[in-house]
Amino acid sequence: MASTLAIVGFLLAAYSIVANDAIQTLGTFISSNSKRPWWVLWAFASTVLLFVFIYGWLTNDGDVSFGRLAKFPEPAGGLTWLHIIPPLVILLLTRYGIPVSTTFLVLAVFAPGNLTGMLSKSMLGYIVAFFVAIGIYLVITKSFEKKMIATAENPPTTVWVTLQWISTALLWSQWLVHDLANIFVYLPRKLTPMYFVFAALVMLVLHAVIFARRGGSIQHIVTSKTNTQDIRSATIIDFIYAMILMIFKEYSNMPMSTTWVFLGLLAGRETAISLLLKVRPMKETGGIVFKDAGKAMTGLAVSAGLAFGLPIFHQAVSGTELLANEPAPAKNVVIADSDAASIAALPTYVAQPNLTGEVRTVGSDTLKEVMQKFAARFQELSPGVAISQESAGSATAPPALIAGDCEIGLMSRKMTSAEMSQFRNKHGHNPVMIRIGLDALAVYVNAENPVRGLTLAQLDSIFDAQAEAQKLRWGKFVMPPFPNHEIVTYGRNEQSGTRYFFREMALNGAPFRADMQSYQDSAEVVKAVGGSINAIGFSGMGYRDQEVRAIAIARYEDDEYLNYSPDEYQNDPDLAKRFQYVYDGQYPLSRFLYIYVNKPSGEKLAPPIDALLRFILSQDGQQIVLDAGFIPLTPNLTSQQLDKLQAGYEPRWYE
Repeated sequence: MASTLAIVGFLLAAYSIVANDAIQTLGTFISSNSKRPWWVLWAFASTVLLFVFIYGWLTNDGDVSFGRLAKFPEPAGGLTWLHIIPPLVILLLTRYGIPVSTTFLVLAVFAPGNLTGMLSKSMLGYIVAFFVAIGIYLVITKSFEKKMIATAENPPTTVWVTLQWISTALLWSQWLVHDLANIFVYLPRKLTPMYFVFAALVMLVLHAVIFARRGGSIQHIVTSKTNTQDIRSATIIDFIYAMILMIFKEYSNMPMSTTWVFLGLLAGRETAISLLLKVRPMKETGGIVFKDAGKAMTGLAVSAGLAFGLPIFHQAVSGTELLANEPAPAKNVVIADSDAASIAALPTYVAQPNLTGEVRTVGSDTLKEVMQKFAARFQELSPGVAISQESAGSATAPPALIAGDCEIGLMSRKMTSAEMSQFRNKHGHNPVMIRIGLDALAVYVNAENPVRGLTLAQLDSIFDAQAEAQKLRWGKFVMPPFPNHEIVTYGRNEQSGTRYFFREMALNGAPFRADMQSYQDSAEVVKAVGGSINAIGFSGMGYRDQEVRAIAIARYEDDEYLNYSPDEYQNDPDLAKRFQYVYDGQYPLSRFLYIYVNKPSGEKLAPPIDALLRFILSQDGQQIVLDAGFIPLTPNLTSQQLDKLQAGYEPRWYE
């Protein structure tokens, strides 16, 4: 169901956003080339689209949003029908020519907490575009625009045609970098090759429809402005617009409304031209500007209503909360049905005492202890099964699984697209991914350190490569009398999935500082932090001891600082309460724990492997997960994992 909704949501978002948003970016290109065949314009725009699409996919490990979804994780528990409403609303508003901000309307539903940040950046974009346009057009209107208006009927020269197509390519590429996130928020953050091809074809077909319609209703926003159908004027607009988007792309990764930037640019241009050339009364110009701004504010109001109203509506209809994610790199997908998190509701395991065979496990050090406990208990039930274990880090699991050196790959992160591709090249099919529990990556400080919490940005400033030269001291985060000593960082080694996960979440994929002291073992990190009052480090939540303290984390400065377990429920027997911030995805460093197996299409796993996995997913196995300091699966998610063990199961092509 969730995968179907993902496809439906993507298709609706792609069509509605292309119809409403993309055409505003390509509007001047279409209006100034109205005499050319639509398919010529489409072929040109599609070439740019494919170039940006392929470049983003190759350079960002399958992420075509260029990191714009770093603060928008996949919805907790998967998509619901409520996530499909925003693109439907966009279609309705587009029909009436309303230039709604798709950034607000779509992304705000996925992460309402980001609305303020997106609004602030977008308002700044409007203001900057408005005053930049006024400044430029006050200078060039009498010398340039006046001449353009007077010679509008003359055919454009080859130079201007060339410049306009160059400016369009530049602008179109910058818009794609900004706004592909609005479309691809419905899909996995890292696209597989098949998903990539599917998405590319969809985008090409939808753009063909829009170009064939010459822009549709929303095109009036462009054609109603002074002389926008002149290639020369359109070229100037596009160059200014592209430069502004390029600047804001570097300003921050927070998505912004390119629609607002576009409207601000047109408003400033129209104001300057009306002031100097008197092509229309200022009162009429003001009416046009405020009408466009009013439409944009209508879209904002609808966005806020959907973002904050849909969860309330869902709760009223179903009696349960819609667990919307707060923003984070999309890698920490967690589950939604935390109210059902009860080990007693999981299936029981039926022992097979006569079972024989061998199971080799390779991978995560984070899962080292819990795997040892799985093995010990399972071998009590099936003494004829030999289980071996290597725990050098998650990065060692894919090569061993590919080479056939193990039957089970233990990972505290998902396989990368490159690892998946290598597996497919060797075996002709995808590995099967099985979730076996959840974890909350903890940030530890010495027990004597009074710091209560840090934001992800502050963690970035402490751990990333640039921090090494800054020699940060604790005085930046803690008041005296705590010693203002230089901060010493500890973490996991290069093979660790924990290291990879923390880097993606807190550092946005940037490299660690070179002087961070790295350990192969999770417990060693905690021990090192406990032994130094100046230390800070990251490790799994199950390794906490009395010498350290796990601090609260906030995604942004204005967000609530959360620990992985609410203070009032830390010892509550109700797992849904104790781990609610992990189950619902509010804790920024929540993650799944994985087992990967080589299961050919249409076949069952060998009996010892199948039995071990069923044990892990049973009441006994999930109790071990809990006792080891991790978080057990909910009944619903457990059932999904057990389905993957059936002979007829095949890994989804979009996973």
